Amino acid sequence: MTIRRWAAAAAAIVSVAVPTGSAQAAPTAAPVPSGPVVITNDAHTNYLVPDDTVGNAGTFLQVYYRQDHPFPRTFQFEQVNGRPGIFHWKSARTGNCADARAGEPGGSVYLAACTTNKSQWWILRSTDESPARWVLSPFLNEDVAVTGLFGDDNYAPLRELPNPNSPTTSQMWHFTRQ
Repeated sequence: MTIRRWAAAAAAIVSVAVPTGSAQAAPTAAPVPSGPVVITNDAHTNYLVPDDTVGNAGTFLQVYYRQDHPFPRTFQFEQVNGRPGIFHWKSARTGNCADARAGEPGGSVYLAACTTNKSQWWILRSTDESPARWVLSPFLNEDVAVTGLFGDDNYAPLRELPNPNSPTTSQMWHFTRQ
């Protein structure tokens, strides 16, 4: 099952209870946070920040370890109108959208003025762990995901998922509400 179909199915499951012998709700995907979050890599514990330290259009996203530096590191997700399970990923400071451009493996994620361009649409898939871990894949190429690299001041490229339903720990992120 492709990620796009999986995301649509997960969105449908969220609103439906599956009756069983003891009226239990079906397993559901974690809700996407509606407010600002810090996005931290599960494997390396570094988090995403804009390279220009502000979040202006044209800068790319990278990872940093230090929590005490002044760089803005909060993002928010807004559902794309009429597209359940598809989101704009925005800098909470500037409102610029994460843009995967072509969505090719090895490419960077840039910030750009928000448009209706599908390169700014993101599929967010959660694990069923508590707290949830998230995989961030561009709508235009759901076979890749934002991947954290080891180290400080390093970019976070799009890398191929080994399997649509099993990302690497470097491709999993946790969200901390701010």
